[in-house]
Amino acid sequence: MTSQARLRSPLQRLFCTMTLSSNPPVDLPIEQLTVAQKWELFQALWIDLDVDAETQGEVPSWHLELLAEREQRLASGEAKLLPLEDFLEEMRKTMP
Repeated sequence: MTSQARLRSPLQRLFCTMTLSSNPPVDLPIEQLTVAQKWELFQALWIDLDVDAETQGEVPSWHLELLAEREQRLASGEAKLLPLEDFLEEMRKTMP
């Protein structure tokens, strides 16, 4: 299935059908997008990256090693998962 076939919104289709490397620079007024539109753009890029990864070959070995290490830390109790809200609250505390 192609990335475009999995897309749903017009914004996603707009951004995923652009070929930035063959176009002149594209001015994307990201600061003018609503939060919902930014999430749609993020999702469209994520889907496109996922499709690219599927067609471009293997995942680098260091990615797999890092994931295995993190899974081991979770299983041993050395690390824990946080609810998103808790994570965001912690991150806000560290930012100026």
